[in-house]
Amino acid sequence: MSLVLHVEGDRWRAHLRSVAEARPGLVPVAKGNGYGFGNGRLARKAQWLGCDTLAVGTYPEIGDVVRRFDGDVAVLTPWRPWHREEAASDRVIHTVGRLADLAELRELPGRPRVLLERLTSMKRHGFTARGLREAVATAGDGVRLEGVTLHLPLETDASDYEADQLMTDVVAAWPRAVSPWRPLAAPGRAPLPNWKARSKPSSMPRRRRATASCPC
Repeated sequence: MSLVLHVEGDRWRAHLRSVAEARPGLVPVAKGNGYGFGNGRLARKAQWLGCDTLAVGTYPEIGDVVRRFDGDVAVLTPWRPWHREEAASDRVIHTVGRLADLAELRELPGRPRVLLERLTSMKRHGFTARGLREAVATAGDGVRLEGVTLHLPLETDASDYEADQLMTDVVAAWPRAVSPWRPLAAPGRAPLPNWKARSKPSSMPRRRRATASCPC
């Protein structure tokens, strides 16, 4: 059975614009088939919105967007040594979750741009708290650290608490990181110390504020 999707263009564009205006620094994600829209079309919309960075899921998807988007492209799939050619592009930002991969990138010319990923209860990939501290400490001048990213934790009664602990790990590893989150606690547990008191206020809903990535 076929399915036809009809999109009210004016309403869709107005919605995109309102979200982008309410979330300065937003990084849209275009991956797979772009939920039927196609990554190329979504890249053009990101350009239209004035976004300076667009994320894709995998390295082969870079080609779908770079011709239609003038800004930086972040790849969510972790970098591996067989992606050395892509590391030469100054527009591409690589996700790194292993010290061995970070060491390989440090040896490449051009100081590749990297995001360090913190491991969460999703257990996909990324650094432990100790590994993240070591990655920041050993990155040196060979790479340009662009930020720390994390996947949403598993949805449990303690997911907000886990997210707050993850953000605490980020700041412990990278003191200059800035977070818009406030301390949260799971039911029946005490809130964490208010280390975020110096952070900028946020109008984001509670759960989004607790689980979004940190643009450091």
